[in-house]
Amino acid sequence: MRERLNSKPDETLSKFILMPVLEDDSLRSLENMMTANEAHIIMLVKQGLLRREAAQKLCEACISLKEEGPSGLEMSTDYEDLYFNIEQYIIKKTGSDIGGKMHVARSRNDLNATVARMNARTALFRICRSFNKMRKNLLCIAEDNISTIFTAYTHSQPAQPTSFSHYILALVEAFERDFDRLMFSYKHLNLSPLGSGALGGTSFNIDRNYTAKLLGFDGLVYNSIDAIASRDYLLEITAAYSTMASNINRFVYDLYIWSSYEHHYVEVTDSLAACSSIMPQKKNPITFEHIKAKTSHMVSAFVDLHACMKNIPYSHCRDIGSDLTHAFWDASEEIYRVLELLNATLSGMSLNTERMEKIANENFSTVTELADELVRQNNLPFRIAHAVVGEIARECIIADKSVREITVDMLNSSLSNRGLTKVSWEQDFLSNLLSARNVVSKQISHGAPCGEECKIMNCKSSSRLNQDNLWLENVTASLEAARQMRENAINSIISNKGDIQ
Repeated sequence: MRERLNSKPDETLSKFILMPVLEDDSLRSLENMMTANEAHIIMLVKQGLLRREAAQKLCEACISLKEEGPSGLEMSTDYEDLYFNIEQYIIKKTGSDIGGKMHVARSRNDLNATVARMNARTALFRICRSFNKMRKNLLCIAEDNISTIFTAYTHSQPAQPTSFSHYILALVEAFERDFDRLMFSYKHLNLSPLGSGALGGTSFNIDRNYTAKLLGFDGLVYNSIDAIASRDYLLEITAAYSTMASNINRFVYDLYIWSSYEHHYVEVTDSLAACSSIMPQKKNPITFEHIKAKTSHMVSAFVDLHACMKNIPYSHCRDIGSDLTHAFWDASEEIYRVLELLNATLSGMSLNTERMEKIANENFSTVTELADELVRQNNLPFRIAHAVVGEIARECIIADKSVREITVDMLNSSLSNRGLTKVSWEQDFLSNLLSARNVVSKQISHGAPCGEECKIMNCKSSSRLNQDNLWLENVTASLEAARQMRENAINSIISNKGDIQ
């Protein structure tokens, strides 16, 4: 295996490069590499490139190692990497005459490129499932809080009243776009490089489409150089992680602020909070803080991958191997932890609905509706109505009065000072007009916060989530079909019965 070289790997190379990669790959890649080996063996038999008797022993050895797992390998950096350690295991089980035939018509380059895509596929599915669990949690919160009134903010200042459902559904819509990005990245991910060799293909009569089908890929990375050189699918997925993380970060930042004593809109369950070593009263919502920190890592992960792919040839090199993919695995694990932490936090989060509505009825967020009513009833230009109401709001704030203390007399005084026609409203009409609940109920345009629109948005988003879950079920079902196809072929080889389909 190292016949070209006259020495074993240097101790420094082994300690800092070969062994860490070997240990990591044995845990992450062993099963997928053995699956790829099985697919290759089946294809060789089908194409008449490997006799069934040899294939039988190779398949039995592969099954044995999959059952034993990483503990079945005597890890040695003398064999450089996971593949060669596996090959040594196979040779010990079957003999060199048979074990050495498994590598016909392929290279570590196309094998590792294939396994990397299979590993990324596994990571992506896990994240999609957790992400859709979060979307489901949010839709349940939205459904339960159609009547929960609170303040929407712009520039961190009270803007207009809305419902908590309306706010949550805004995030649901953003997360739908995030899932689109994940789903689209799968189109470029789920293509097979296997059979491209080192980069120049092979002179053996192989069937690349068949191995792609056996491994659940949707097609081929057709050009043999592109097949072993391309890692842009990792950039695409990590960019999707980063965008998703940005949306999650903004959401969690809002919850973090609203969990403060001054707001006291939301509260996390005690089991997800921490206390202070000195201040007895403290209940710190630490999951929000960890999520905010972890989401920031997605930006650095994308930059890390991008930088690692800069100034390297469009071919095979170690740069696109473990050092590049290590950053991707870290990013995949970190975004998964974010989603799981957020799911746990949302499940145990409670809302102080009475306080939320009380504040919305006091902080002048409803006075836009007063200006709108002056436009409707007094036929005022909106800019004039805006000035009238703005003047009243300023005077109330200076006098330390709440919006509830605005009277018809105050309104008429402001109107008459500008030479405008007074209103003949009852005080109850004005008070109801300035009610946050009333304001929200009147916001009826498409996508607005009234109850009916929130129900429509929830229904649409629930339907969309069902479609996305169905997509996930279908792609995982196709992998299960491929697994069954491989199993049937292996059973046929081992039993020496029937043709390989």
